[in-house]
Amino acid sequence: MATLRKQEHKTLLTLKKLRGKASTEQIVKESGLSHAAVMRAALALKEKKLLKIRQEKQTLIKLNKEGKLYAEKQLPERRIVDLLQAEGGETSITEISRKLGLSQEAVPL
Repeated sequence: MATLRKQEHKTLLTLKKLRGKASTEQIVKESGLSHAAVMRAALALKEKKLLKIRQEKQTLIKLNKEGKLYAEKQLPERRIVDLLQAEGGETSITEISRKLGLSQEAVPL
């Protein structure tokens, strides 16, 4: 019979509570253990042949600072087109820059 450490035991009990299958994040949330503690416990339990670990590759896409700005305010090009339509189709680059808070270099010609 395998001897279990406290974190291994808690990980097994948490997995049981989660119906035998869960992500690392779910175990961390439910058990209160740190991510590192859950990973160590899972690897130890795998060595003791008490659980299986299935790894999945996951690709995450995350907005950077500029992307967040454009998601909130739209792309500068879209904002310029909207402003031009509101101004009757014509206005100066200086006016576009002032009204949209863009540098004149950022306003495409």
